Amino acid sequence: MNFEQDKSEVLRSYEVLREEPERQVNYLTAAIIEIEDKLIRNKQSYEEQMQKIGELFQSDVNNLKKLLNELCTQLEIQSLNLNQLGKWLKATQGWIRIRKYIYQQKYISWKMELMQTYYHIQTVDSCKEFVRVIFGNEAANYPIWKKSQHQSMEKTRFNLWKTERSWLQYRREIMEAQLSIKSKDEINRIENELRSREAIKRTSSHHSNKIKDKKDRFLDETTSRIVPNSELLKYPYSYNHPLHIHEQQLIKTQNHLKVEQLSTQNKIRLKQGELNSILNYVKVVKCQIASHYIICTKVNLNELEKRRRMLTELLILLDELRKTAAAEMDNLTKERTNSFAMRSKLEKEL
Repeated sequence: MNFEQDKSEVLRSYEVLREEPERQVNYLTAAIIEIEDKLIRNKQSYEEQMQKIGELFQSDVNNLKKLLNELCTQLEIQSLNLNQLGKWLKATQGWIRIRKYIYQQKYISWKMELMQTYYHIQTVDSCKEFVRVIFGNEAANYPIWKKSQHQSMEKTRFNLWKTERSWLQYRREIMEAQLSIKSKDEINRIENELRSREAIKRTSSHHSNKIKDKKDRFLDETTSRIVPNSELLKYPYSYNHPLHIHEQQLIKTQNHLKVEQLSTQNKIRLKQGELNSILNYVKVVKCQIASHYIICTKVNLNELEKRRRMLTELLILLDELRKTAAAEMDNLTKERTNSFAMRSKLEKEL
């Protein structure tokens, strides 16, 4: 009976000692399970939030990307059209320059012929005027220079007429003495024009069989002495030719395409800015959610580690108490066995 009481007392004492640790073990176990469930819920919530954020702005992002692709395609088409239009415009302007050059050369040739005709007529008129001035004393029917010669000639100067040049010079002096200053200037001008005309004829006959570029240089050189280059370039050129009309249409279309291209580029920049702002906002929100999730997960993991460490310590303590109780129960059993053995031995001896 004493053995059973001792045994029950030992068991009761160890049950009292294990009561608080077991209660704490149960609490820690429930807390650990709750923290693990919380970690799972947080992960699910994090994934759901990320998915919702992506779905919330995905439609806007897709619409903007689709619109940007259309605008980029439109811009590429406009660029191709502008390049093609630029080539057409360059070709048209090239033909216009060729036409201008041909018309300019025709005008220069026509101007040269006109000037030559004009100077020829003027020379003829001047020659008639020269004859009239020098030989035109119709009243007396006697040339002026002969009158001057008859009146002023001296026998002492007869030897100067032996050569033709001296005689011509003397005759010129007599003529100029009888003429007015205006008539002298007119005669000098006529002589210069005649010399220029003869020089042009000689040069033109010399270069008549040359190639076209040499002919153009000849025209420039000869006309530069008679008419300024600016006058030759003032030729009547018509801008109502289909080439010029086509050029203006191409320029107008090119300007219109440039305006459209600029508008498309502005739209692309605007939509790209909207897309970047949405993507940046989504990125910021996701970063905030991820940061909050990481912080919560880190706190929960630390708490879980702490509770697990405490649970391990309590389980070790309970195991030690269990071992101690088992050892005491073994001691009690051994003591009782020894006491029964001693009693049996004493009874046998008695």
